[in-house]
Amino acid sequence: MKFPSIYQLWLALVKVGNRFTFPLLYALLATICGLLITAEYKDLQSTSLLTKGVYLGNLGLTLSLAFALFSESRGVSASRKIAGNIFIVFLLATIGFLTNPFRREADILVLVILAFAFHLLVAVSAFSSSKENNGFWQINKNFFLRFATAALYSAVLFAGLSIALFSIQTLFSINWEGQIYFRLWIIIVGLFNTLFFLSGITSPIQQLNADTSYPKGLKIFTQYVLIPLASIYLLILLAYEIKIALAWELPNGSVSVLILGYAVFGILSLLLVHPLRNDDDSKWVKLFSKWFYFLMVPLLVLLILAVYKRVDNYGITESRYILIGLAIWLSFITGYFIIKGQEQIRIIPISLMFIALITTFGPWGISYVSKTSQQNRLGEILKEKSLPKRNNEIRNLVTYLNNKHGISSLQQFVTPDLKAIDEEFQAKADTASKFDNSYLLKWQARDTVLSMMKISKAYEPEDLGINSDVVKYFYNLEEDIIDVAGADKIIAFNSNMSHQDKKTRSFNIGKDNFVLSVDTANKIHLKSNTNVTLVFDTRTLLSNLLKVNSYKVRNDNNENSYDVPANVMTIKKETDLYRFVCRLEQINGGPESGDRKHLQKALYYSGYLIIYKK
Repeated sequence: MKFPSIYQLWLALVKVGNRFTFPLLYALLATICGLLITAEYKDLQSTSLLTKGVYLGNLGLTLSLAFALFSESRGVSASRKIAGNIFIVFLLATIGFLTNPFRREADILVLVILAFAFHLLVAVSAFSSSKENNGFWQINKNFFLRFATAALYSAVLFAGLSIALFSIQTLFSINWEGQIYFRLWIIIVGLFNTLFFLSGITSPIQQLNADTSYPKGLKIFTQYVLIPLASIYLLILLAYEIKIALAWELPNGSVSVLILGYAVFGILSLLLVHPLRNDDDSKWVKLFSKWFYFLMVPLLVLLILAVYKRVDNYGITESRYILIGLAIWLSFITGYFIIKGQEQIRIIPISLMFIALITTFGPWGISYVSKTSQQNRLGEILKEKSLPKRNNEIRNLVTYLNNKHGISSLQQFVTPDLKAIDEEFQAKADTASKFDNSYLLKWQARDTVLSMMKISKAYEPEDLGINSDVVKYFYNLEEDIIDVAGADKIIAFNSNMSHQDKKTRSFNIGKDNFVLSVDTANKIHLKSNTNVTLVFDTRTLLSNLLKVNSYKVRNDNNENSYDVPANVMTIKKETDLYRFVCRLEQINGGPESGDRKHLQKALYYSGYLIIYKK
């Protein structure tokens, strides 16, 4: 007896397999490697190879899919198909040889950019001619809808099977391995999701160029969801631009993310409604399409200023390089569509793919430019006088260069040969039994370079101007136990008040109004409407505490933490009408650094001001 549904499923599977053989093989490679990673591994080297299998499988999937679609639409011969797929294997092997994300974290971003570029290649591979605009739009509409549907089906399937596995575990007392759900997710995403997506690609593909249908649901989604969201972004950004223009100041660096968000929503909306842009029945779409790129011009100015501000302060890193690249691309696209019109929408993925590809290699590439920029910063900072802020910047830059580009990127700053040190640490990392151990070795490599530069690996609290090695912590022996007999008012305070929105405490005793505040010089101020002005100097109290070595060490695993009698933690003052008791519950601090080490500074203090009326 035949089951039609199973039989039809098998036929569909065979059809997809024959049509997209190589994409499915790459998906299978990535899935198998992903499953093996979840098993117990012996060393980092094995995990590194399996991880390469995952990302090369994903890159191969998109590359071979793009080539398959191109071959089908252009009628490429079988021999050229074989040659093309051999070239893809060679290209993937080259990428695998040149990249090592476990040693150089910057390679992770390079691989992400390559994956993004190859996805864009899929978008333009089937219909690359300027005369095939409709086919280009139709196939990418199908990609968009099929991807959304595949994601929904995969999520439902994963949820359903996970519940089934959990039910079996609960009802039959079967102990599944903890990784079983992750492995299930890998199989569904790697195989089911891929098969489902590929099975929905129209065949024969050339018929899409004559298809003029437009899904009503897509029109509603774009017209009433995406375009309104993009419009909200636009209003916010234009209002912000007016604000900074009136204030005549540079924009906040984070505004670049909002501008890119608006550009993404806007361009995606324009692509989805492209066939309706001249439709008189869709006036809102027509208006948005007409003015979108013109309204991008002032936002591009804002974006360029925001990027300049971020780069000017800290040089170029990978994230800032991407911002620069996107700003250049967005400027090109805006100018192109304003001048040429919006007929050739293929220019969007083609130009973005070109930008993405050229940023992955060469002396203009993301890794080289970012590394060189931060090396130059480190070289300049090393010339400065040794101060906590300078030393912390050096630590940050050494950490960045070591993690992102490998220890060899620091060779120009030290005399010993780092190649041998790199090989030694890499050999240890390859045989490390845990990821944590490999990262620990990476930190040890960083500390080795810091010691060569005669920089301590411990960070110094630069903004506090205090030597962290001699900070002491004093606590009131009667902490939070207060005798309130006879007190008219008790006001809590702490040193952080000077940095908070509400910097003062106002209160009344009878008809007298008081305002309590703290400053950054370790002083507590009390003023009243009766011209009472008092200052409680915690610096003097801290100085007295630091002179005594007989206080009991507090039982909290910190040898520099002490319990102090309540009377020692108290500052008393009087006026004609009131008696004030400033009682500290805790105070932390020590000698200042540099030339002011004879002075004391509190890092933090808290306590109560107790007021008695005479």
